Amino acid sequence: MRWLSVPLVLAGVAVGAWNAKAAPEDPYVGSDAQRLAEEAGWRQVSRLRADITGDGRTDEILVQRAAQQGRLRLVILSPSAVDAERGRKFEKVYAEDLPDAREVVRLETMPVAGAEAPDLVAVFETPSPDERLVTVRIIGAATGAGIKAFWKKAFINAAAPAPVTRRFGDAVPHFELADTDGDGTMEIRWILGPATLSVKGEEGPARFVIGARQRTLRFDAQAGAYVEPSVDTPEETVDFLPPRRPTRVEATRQVPKIWGTAQAFWGADGDLETAWTVARRQAVGQALTVRFARSPTVSMIRVVPGCGGSRADWNRYRAVERFRIQLSSGLRFDLRADGRGPWPSGVAGLGVFPLDGGFGRQILIFLKTPARLAWGRFEIRGYGRAKKVSARHRTDEVCISEVSFH
Repeated sequence: MRWLSVPLVLAGVAVGAWNAKAAPEDPYVGSDAQRLAEEAGWRQVSRLRADITGDGRTDEILVQRAAQQGRLRLVILSPSAVDAERGRKFEKVYAEDLPDAREVVRLETMPVAGAEAPDLVAVFETPSPDERLVTVRIIGAATGAGIKAFWKKAFINAAAPAPVTRRFGDAVPHFELADTDGDGTMEIRWILGPATLSVKGEEGPARFVIGARQRTLRFDAQAGAYVEPSVDTPEETVDFLPPRRPTRVEATRQVPKIWGTAQAFWGADGDLETAWTVARRQAVGQALTVRFARSPTVSMIRVVPGCGGSRADWNRYRAVERFRIQLSSGLRFDLRADGRGPWPSGVAGLGVFPLDGGFGRQILIFLKTPARLAWGRFEIRGYGRAKKVSARHRTDEVCISEVSFH
């Protein structure tokens, strides 16, 4: 499902001139509604014409600015049935002052809440030197309630605080609309801000924006509004660095299992319950090569240098302590699994973290320059001692649960 993004920095909306000469058939220009607004000191900023009431007549959607204070207001006028033939009289069906809004970013109608009539999506902002206050309104015809706001939201639109080494996607607060479940009603994906990761860099700490925190809002037809999750509902995360799917995985050697030969791709299938294993005495120099069909761009490499399915598995098998990464782009470097030692060439950030459950380790390697890869190779250069478990439970094999490219 592709989301319809509603960006918050767009080319200026075409502004209707208050005193512009309109076509003779324009029912609003010269009407009492226009005259009264002008006399009250309201200047037109933007204007949109659409039938959002669903009565078959064209409504006037106006953004007006107060001449003195400079604040904005949003007004929706519907042609009066008293003068429907000429269309020169209007009834105010919606009006809202927007004291914190200074500029119109977007004013458009589109199907959002599933009604026959389109809904209004209006976005305003108040800029400042380093951030913007964004005000959003989604307005439409609610069943039995006339025109109402389905969603009102104001939030700060600002990038992740500096310093950030690199951003792998757009995590600046904004919202997107899409009908993800096919029920005819759009969901709101509200991006709250960045998900960041701090790791060791070559010259100090490095910080990467690896995803976005978000909430998904769904339209409640009975309430006639979008309902936000409770504060206790965990935030969702958009992953900016998903693993690239390999087309083939090759191993120089692997341990056959009683119930069938172990598969090399188990070391790059995204499942910590599976692993590539080699006999301890033959482990050093053995390699796993992960191949890709369309040379995807890779910015990060993840290595789980042991059996990550459980704490018991991690302790039963030997883990890799030293390894070499070689890429089809020409980059090659050696690393220790604890992250210590000489800084590897071509690496911008290096993080060592425990697995979920608090055992073992995973190594995240951020490349200085994203590379298009036909293949990546992981080679065992050294392994650790056997864990202190009984001989009956210990396995004399070296295990790698995952080598993935992101």
